[in-house]
Amino acid sequence: MRRAAGQVETARERIGLPLGLPVRQCHGSRMATISIAHAGGARYVVTLEEGGRSTTHEVDVWPSDVERYAPGASPEALLRASFAFLLQREPKESILRRFELPVIERYFPEYPRVIGTMVAEEH
Repeated sequence: MRRAAGQVETARERIGLPLGLPVRQCHGSRMATISIAHAGGARYVVTLEEGGRSTTHEVDVWPSDVERYAPGASPEALLRASFAFLLQREPKESILRRFELPVIERYFPEYPRVIGTMVAEEH
């Protein structure tokens, strides 16, 4: 990406991640919209909509997860950034339908290193 003289590269650009939502998937040219609803307790329902089709995912986010990955953020902000992270790496149909948030780092070891920056840049 070309930048005007004096324009500073963001941390997100340095690690190759999107600047905002909706998220452009690397697996297609469409934009995905991320919607989040609190279902009670630690459970959240995340809906990804793209091209008239949607997927729904149930994710458990515990306060300890928020403290570990994005201290001071809301669970919703962490989830939004986490799904943006996932959509950069796989199509929405490949994302697990139900999981606990820390499962992401089993599949993508770089997740703990980059997610805090992604959450901070969304604000």
